[in-house]
Amino acid sequence: HYFPDSVINSCLINNYYSEQNNSHLKIYDRLNLITPYHLTKILTPQWQQKYLKAQQKELNKIKTAFKVEQKQVEQEKLLSKLSYRIRESLHLEEILHSTVNEVRQFLDCDRVIIYQLYPDGDGVIIAESVIEGVMSIKGRVVNDYCFAKDFILPYLNGRIQAVDNVFESNLSPCHLDLLLGIQIQANLVVPIVFHGKLWGLLAAQNCLKPRHWWDDELDLLQKLASQVAIAIQQSEYAQKALQVAQYQTAI
Repeated sequence: HYFPDSVINSCLINNYYSEQNNSHLKIYDRLNLITPYHLTKILTPQWQQKYLKAQQKELNKIKTAFKVEQKQVEQEKLLSKLSYRIRESLHLEEILHSTVNEVRQFLDCDRVIIYQLYPDGDGVIIAESVIEGVMSIKGRVVNDYCFAKDFILPYLNGRIQAVDNVFESNLSPCHLDLLLGIQIQANLVVPIVFHGKLWGLLAAQNCLKPRHWWDDELDLLQKLASQVAIAIQQSEYAQKALQVAQYQTAI
């Protein structure tokens, strides 16, 4: 605690050479590490309490670092699993269903949805995973008059909406009414962009109480939205190939 490693190493080296020269110089002759003062100091309750607090602080740092690393590993596993499923399956509905289920479990939130936009700005919930006790909105057509006017272009340009508490955010009255009407108290929304257009939204929601969304959760949802766009593209290509095959068969 009192001497850096460089000092200790220097003393060890000097001690070695001194022994080679038949000198009686020892390391304990040069470093007086323990004294009655030190013993008295560390036996006091104040010093012990301070020492234990420092040790607990260090332990908490290690635990936090481990949790962060573990969460990153789990995120990579989730992305890898979704990527593999997309490569192996051409059924878009099945991929979207698996995606919302796994995202909800990973984020431990109340509901995860995929919302597909209509050309007029309205949309429909085409995939959903929801906990028991929260209303299901799958298949619901959403008429959000504020959305087409205020959100489509920003989302297309990469906008992300992270709302920890709808009552404390500066949401327009019509948008707030829409969220409360489907039991949303916290909302994390990322765009799904396909062929340069806003195809839809991937959203994680808390419905029973507010919730803080972390940066790594936001980053994960963005990456998953990109994977969903790939799945949509693959499904579209498969449908076109099927149509061509049917046309050729008909001919």
